[in-house]
Amino acid sequence: MAIRAQTAAAGAGVEAATAAILADSKVIKTLEDIKADDDRALVEQKRITEIPAPAIQGAGQGHVLPEAVPRTRLQGPPRSTPRAM
Repeated sequence: MAIRAQTAAAGAGVEAATAAILADSKVIKTLEDIKADDDRALVEQKRITEIPAPAIQGAGQGHVLPEAVPRTRLQGPPRSTPRAM
């Protein structure tokens, strides 16, 4: 019984946190922006996935990704940071 009570309390806490996050004006705006950009993003994803892969998988997409990353303002780790294996 104690586990069920803890689970119910945790569930209520998660629901309250979710409601608070979804009520935040920045979250609402961001979700609206994502929905508005959905068609363009889908077209771009289709274009990237339709590029034929050469014998070494993925090398064919190499010329497309540098174009896409700056448009989305995504940045990778600094060049001096070693990558985790």
